[in-house]
Amino acid sequence: MASFILRPARPSDVSDILRLIKELAKFEEMEEKVLLTEKDLLEDGFGDHPFYHCLVAEVPKQQSSEGHIVIGFAMYYFTYDPWIGKLLYLEDFFVMQEFRGFGIGSKVMKVLSETAVKTRCSSMHFIVAENNTKSIEFYKRRGAADLSSEEGWRLFEISKEDLMKMSTRYCLKKITMDIQLVPAELVKGLKEWCQGESLEEDHELLVLVPKGVETALVEETLETVKALG
Repeated sequence: MASFILRPARPSDVSDILRLIKELAKFEEMEEKVLLTEKDLLEDGFGDHPFYHCLVAEVPKQQSSEGHIVIGFAMYYFTYDPWIGKLLYLEDFFVMQEFRGFGIGSKVMKVLSETAVKTRCSSMHFIVAENNTKSIEFYKRRGAADLSSEEGWRLFEISKEDLMKMSTRYCLKKITMDIQLVPAELVKGLKEWCQGESLEEDHELLVLVPKGVETALVEETLETVKALG
């Protein structure tokens, strides 16, 4: 039986965490979806205001056939439900294949449950792929209810590209309110961008820059938006 310890992740663990994230994505046949970098994990999880928390499972190096010490992780964060209050959301949970069956997963769930109770969470939420039947049974044995079938919830996503488009429509609306201040060519270009053209960023102000528009027009747009803002 493998001996292991479970501990909070440290900044030095980010390379192992990313490796395990990629292993999990590969298991789910979605490895190409992982865009995260070690820098992202470091900045987002170990700054003054972390966006996530993480537990890692660690074994002596000689126990791993691949020489890894960190062989599992659980990434979670706190969120809020307007009906029942604070929730612990388990985002990712993975243990390397050769270390399954040694009680690591059960220990992780115990520690997460203790964390949820101590922080006065009403429940723990997570999602599981429909074809991952072993994980589904693992969670059900611990009392998990399938809300997708019981309550009919659906999971949605708005991509970064669509978020940018929505956030820039306000900018476009303010510009077109005073059409005389903006060259017609640029207004046309702004509308074209909303159908898929490129985006550049000037400090906190997002500016639409269609292909072929000269720098002078872009600079004029910046001044116009700042004046209107």
